[in-house]
Amino acid sequence: MASRSTRQLIQDQQTQSLPCRDSRYRMGPSVAAVLKRTKLTAAVVGQAAAKYLLLIATNAYLVELRARGALAGGAGNRSLAALSCGAQGHMDRVYRTDAPYVAESRAVVDARRELERVSGGRVLEACLVYLYAEDCCDEATRQRILGAFQLLARCAFALLNRLERQLQVPLSRLDVERLLVIMKREIIVSRRAIMPEAFPKGGPKKPLLVICMATAVDALTGQVQASRPLLLAWIALVTQEEICRADPRRFLDSDFHKALLACLAFHFGFALPTDRRELDIKRAQYGVSKKLYAAIECYWGFDDDDDGCFEVYYSMPKTSIANVPEPIATQLLSDAHTKGPHRLLDLDSPATVKLIADAYNHGSPCDAVEVAHFLQDRASYQTVKVNV
Repeated sequence: MASRSTRQLIQDQQTQSLPCRDSRYRMGPSVAAVLKRTKLTAAVVGQAAAKYLLLIATNAYLVELRARGALAGGAGNRSLAALSCGAQGHMDRVYRTDAPYVAESRAVVDARRELERVSGGRVLEACLVYLYAEDCCDEATRQRILGAFQLLARCAFALLNRLERQLQVPLSRLDVERLLVIMKREIIVSRRAIMPEAFPKGGPKKPLLVICMATAVDALTGQVQASRPLLLAWIALVTQEEICRADPRRFLDSDFHKALLACLAFHFGFALPTDRRELDIKRAQYGVSKKLYAAIECYWGFDDDDDGCFEVYYSMPKTSIANVPEPIATQLLSDAHTKGPHRLLDLDSPATVKLIADAYNHGSPCDAVEVAHFLQDRASYQTVKVNV
């Protein structure tokens, strides 16, 4: 079960406004206009829309495939863009590409075809009717879909999905929003309080330990509720200036950014080469890619992120641990606790996990500290096999 403090956080915020009364959830003019003019009803399209939306929102394989399709198409937002024309085009292409080989892709292609049939080809209109019209035929399923989309939109899907499993009940849309508000506040405040002091401008190199949570892993049935987060971790000696680097050579010169790129690769679903020469070429290519340039300082707590756009780094919730004691850092930096060409920490090793726990207990953890807590239970997460 979830910790007592987690359950209390939910209960303490029961007086928050319901989403339908919150200005953040008011439908824009375009959605309202669609619902006003449409001749479709949830009674007609609801069953087909629910089947299609459940697949693209809650199937672990299809969620990852949808993300790859959005990235390949150059989409900047790979989360809740599912209900836009461009995203539908990207999704349709990647689903059809995998359909001859993968059962989940065949299922979603068939589900979309059925939704096209009952809606007269108006797929997005049918989805909006199902999700937002008052005559929704299955409120429980609709809330499940909205909750899943909301998790994906906030880029904390695996973390909150795991929390749902711990609570042993499906989180409602309102529960999800409460938890996201809590997470966002704790992430930004803790990061801002710790990182600038631990890594002052012009200061010496000091160890920073990072534990990242990548895309949810399909563990059992292929459904999101049965998936486990994929954890990756690394440690490097850095300065504030190195953490905030955005120049093209950062993935070639910096151990910190080399490991970060490896984590991003696992999260986005693509593989980096293991051959050293090919790997260096790819690192150089990603270094000049404008798609991997962002407001780096904001993600690590050195700049103002009051607009709330930077609670996670490229959609990966992470625990950052500063002020790691020197004896612990020295051990973690050694070959005995790292693996592969990216020098990621070996989370399959109990000795390495214990050292990370010691770093957490004696250092200064910040960001989404809940990510590090998964290391207490090996059954709660998966790691990846890295070629040496």
